[in-house]
Amino acid sequence: MAASRLFVTRCVSPASRLQILSTSRPTLQISTQPATGQDFSLLEAKPFESIPGPPRNILTTIKSTYDMLVSGTIRKPWVLFKELHDEYGDIVYSGFGSSFESVLLLDPKDVEKVLRNEGKYPRRLEFTPWIAYREYRGKAKGVLLTEDQIWKRNRLAVSKRMLHPKEVVEYAPTINSVVTDFVDRMERKRLTDENCVVHGIEQDLFKYAMDAAGSVLLDSRLKLLDDNLHIEEEAFIESVHAIFEEFAPMMMIPTKLHKMLNTKSWKRHTKAWDTIFHYAKKLIDDKINRVYEELKDDNQTEKKADFLTYLVQQNKISVEEIYANCTELLAAAVDTTSNTTLWCIYMLASNPDAQERLHQEVKKVIPDNEIPMPKHIDHMPYLKSVVKETLRMYPPALNISRKLDKDIELKGYRIPAGMAMSGQVLMMGRDPRYFKDPLQFKPDRWLRENEEIHHPFVALPFGFGPRMCVGRRLAELEMRLLLARISKNYWIESLKDVEPMLTSLLVPDKPTQLKFTKKS
Repeated sequence: MAASRLFVTRCVSPASRLQILSTSRPTLQISTQPATGQDFSLLEAKPFESIPGPPRNILTTIKSTYDMLVSGTIRKPWVLFKELHDEYGDIVYSGFGSSFESVLLLDPKDVEKVLRNEGKYPRRLEFTPWIAYREYRGKAKGVLLTEDQIWKRNRLAVSKRMLHPKEVVEYAPTINSVVTDFVDRMERKRLTDENCVVHGIEQDLFKYAMDAAGSVLLDSRLKLLDDNLHIEEEAFIESVHAIFEEFAPMMMIPTKLHKMLNTKSWKRHTKAWDTIFHYAKKLIDDKINRVYEELKDDNQTEKKADFLTYLVQQNKISVEEIYANCTELLAAAVDTTSNTTLWCIYMLASNPDAQERLHQEVKKVIPDNEIPMPKHIDHMPYLKSVVKETLRMYPPALNISRKLDKDIELKGYRIPAGMAMSGQVLMMGRDPRYFKDPLQFKPDRWLRENEEIHHPFVALPFGFGPRMCVGRRLAELEMRLLLARISKNYWIESLKDVEPMLTSLLVPDKPTQLKFTKKS
């Protein structure tokens, strides 16, 4: 039966094979009916121009942009945002050129109101440098960069295998094989240092995140954590770093100007994306060839389709979109998951009481002769709280942004449709009005028995609603399985303090120095 579905020669390219497997897709029907209901608070709202904030003129914009770039504040923008909120309040107009023009929100009630009104096709602040590259090279966009009905179609195609908990837990055995490789590598490096410091753990976590994501997205173990050279893979990882590092500078100055002047940032940005797409295509093509061979095999036993095979079989998105989605998801997984995991390890190393409590939970739930699995994680609330508390203090992204299709009233002001509004995730997470002792690492604040009450929209590290991070469940599984394994086997100490800085993501400002002592 499989052979009858596919009658092509071996010389057909992987993209052509994917085109054969993924034929024309249905067109979505979009309702054009206006939304019902009216926000009567808009009738008495003050005009948008009266929202407090710095002077709104081109000279102020140029000076602010220049100051951020030259002073280095661009790497710690929360310093500036705190000054703005201290001076103007919980709602502030901020305009750093067209790319960063937005309304900054520091009240979770306002953030909730915006997100509750995001509509059928939620829109956020555009990633203009990344979109510019797609247009420059003629590449399709995936779920990360698309909008409206095209975004919805891509989102529906990828979300079932990425966001449904019952689907994601099935990836645990594969991810655990990567966890084992990471722990083995960490042990080898620990034993080579007289103080048992694992040097370069940052790079190993990047490889861990990439290998784990690749095993899920492309059904391919890359074996990045062995002692062999992985030149192409390391170039991919460095390119991912580059696109995040260049993102903020390229958002401060219009991307069109970067492209026209062929600036250093534009050249690095373009070269990095070229490397990412080239390597991802190689992996995707290899998987497509394997899918093709399996479909030709009449004796192939029935098995549940992996992520990429599922995309092909569902026939919901085009060939180009399959390439785009797999590439974007693989690239996005590298820095986001790895940095959050690093912050978790660092916070446990810096807070012995929390580390000991986690160890006791691991010891209680996981038998000595077993490795952590989802069935164990389900009974480990403190482990989940460690991750959640780390994300409160060190969210991957500083804010959550939306652009609405209709006007909205916030704090008595009328915000026009299409204006970007940014909920300050990092600042709300560290605001003493919303969290007791906000600068202290206290995972137990998230436990059910704790009396501390938090607004449900005060901590949204993965976003909210249909635009929530599509890789959230996978990232949580990767972090929890690795942290449980480390806690089961090691005691961690931090020998150096680090501070956060921004590269589009929140990362340590210097390499960590973490000592791992093996538990008997």
